[in-house]
Amino acid sequence: MTPSLPTTTQALVDFDTAARRLLPALERLEQLLDGEIEALTAGDLDALSRHTRDKRRQLRELEAEVSRLQVPGRQGDLRSVAWQEMLARLARCHELNQAIGATLSTQLRQNADLLSLLGHAPAAAGYGPAGKPRAVLAGQGRPLALG
Repeated sequence: MTPSLPTTTQALVDFDTAARRLLPALERLEQLLDGEIEALTAGDLDALSRHTRDKRRQLRELEAEVSRLQVPGRQGDLRSVAWQEMLARLARCHELNQAIGATLSTQLRQNADLLSLLGHAPAAAGYGPAGKPRAVLAGQGRPLALG
């Protein structure tokens, strides 16, 4: 006897269950991003460093949780309230992270411009493909956020 494919109702339950399992981690990520913005706005480097470190840890945990999920291959009914909430939180986290990256890029550029005016032109710090910091020649780094 071959196993039957999940029905739309079963797919809805599976998507709903998956979303409910991810929501707490996404809520925590959203809180960390909000905290990162607050620390950045306040110029609190210690808090910014702490939030950035915690954000990276939360992202690793979220990725691990996602890799354990067994979501059906069929689309099914994606109108689950929890699934829609999860998608909304993901979109908000993406927007927050883009805003943080854009703000940091602007601040780094302004700092480099000010240093240049003072006669100091240090090598700028850029980010490699994996998001790891690396030293690069001034003006050759990747932006922290893309528009």
